[in-house]
Amino acid sequence: MFVSMRLFLVGWTNNKESVEVAKKLKVKHDIVYWVWDSHSFAVDQSQFPDTIFHDHFDALKVKTAPGVNDNGFDPLGAELIEKLHHLESVVLTNMNKKFESLSVTERKRLYYRMLRYWYGVLCTCAPDAVIFGFIPHTVYDYIIFEMSKHLGIKTIMLNETMIDDWMLITNDFSKSYPALREELLQTVGQVVAVADLCQDLQKYYQQKTAVNRDVTPSYMLQDYARFSGYNLLKRKIKAINAGFKDFSIFKKTLLFLKKKISGADLRSEHARVEIIPDLEKKFIYVALNYQPECTTSPQGGVYVDQILMIETLSAALPTDWCIYVKEHPYQWMPRGTNYSSYRYPGFYEAIARVPKTCLVPPNMSSYALTNKAQAVATITGTPGWEAILRGKPALTFGFPWYQDYPDLLRVNDVASCRAAIQKIISGFAPRALTTIHFLKCLEKVGFRGYIDLYTEGVSHLSSEENIASMYQALEKALSGEMM
Repeated sequence: MFVSMRLFLVGWTNNKESVEVAKKLKVKHDIVYWVWDSHSFAVDQSQFPDTIFHDHFDALKVKTAPGVNDNGFDPLGAELIEKLHHLESVVLTNMNKKFESLSVTERKRLYYRMLRYWYGVLCTCAPDAVIFGFIPHTVYDYIIFEMSKHLGIKTIMLNETMIDDWMLITNDFSKSYPALREELLQTVGQVVAVADLCQDLQKYYQQKTAVNRDVTPSYMLQDYARFSGYNLLKRKIKAINAGFKDFSIFKKTLLFLKKKISGADLRSEHARVEIIPDLEKKFIYVALNYQPECTTSPQGGVYVDQILMIETLSAALPTDWCIYVKEHPYQWMPRGTNYSSYRYPGFYEAIARVPKTCLVPPNMSSYALTNKAQAVATITGTPGWEAILRGKPALTFGFPWYQDYPDLLRVNDVASCRAAIQKIISGFAPRALTTIHFLKCLEKVGFRGYIDLYTEGVSHLSSEENIASMYQALEKALSGEMM
């Protein structure tokens, strides 16, 4: 039986299709609140007369949305704040992206203000469900997520698998994907051949399992294009012109020269400690995640501190094994090689000091390291999934989209890490049959769609097909079908 629901949409305007999906949802449901990014795509708000619209950047500033009277919103008490201590830890780390210059005390002040506002909004508007366009990670949206769980409000979030345009839905990224897990359990022991996969997944599997083929993910190819060649030149010219306009060019030039002379930047520090690895040794390849991003905060949990992951591996490692750490290829692209709160002075030196650990050159092939490694370790990164496809053991410390894969080695402390390594020593490795079966289950419970430019660029869906696919998936989730 159909039930109309009061909905919150959060992070839901990355393309025109997402607006059309919202229109379809509005036919059956009441969209009472919509947090949107006005810089991404325009929304004709007159078509949603009963919806409160809150701009993303205003939400970050804790600026009250038009139509909301927050005068009666009380500050939260000590008991509830203490219950949400996990939320506070994640949010203060999330702030590295948008509020890097704030001190810890200033961040806590901002956090308490956000708690007050969103608790008041959720209690006043009383939504039945909150739909996130992606895994919440932009400070206020993660507060909405955890506060909704506390208040017993249904949460729904989309997650891209980065396998072309395949997507999954869950209500909590840290609790796996129930529909996928259930499908895996119900079909356990079922033999699936590559030919049983749909054509796109067949092609994907064959490409990714070709041992001597370097198949860089499509989203990374897009990033390389954005930050190299003519596009990089345009960015630099734009930055120089902006420097002349605001007279900051002279200060920036002096800082650049000082950085080059002193070697006080990420590239210089990395070069001082990196080594050419001996690939004949027994080693675990650690692929660092790009930061700041949701793949480590919140998806990494405590392992948002990636050095903690490396220390855990080192403590569990046999004496004749070592760790080769490779920086994420995107890390130095958008913001250059200046130090930051997530790649601070001494970050690479601290990694190099961990026993049995070496940093390898950033331009070294990830596939060469994967092919020679005993295992690949990552927080939530794609290299873990690519290792599985190539029959290499993968250790994950966070909550990736592939966390339900049966042959994945999940690590959360030294003991579980040591147990995982012992399994590897005993000959454990992901099985091709398991991987093909997993992809078949993904095909059955996942859906095709896109909500951002990255996935739109690789999808073969028409705009109409994408709208229909997204809408159907969300209606199923709203109706209570396992996600």
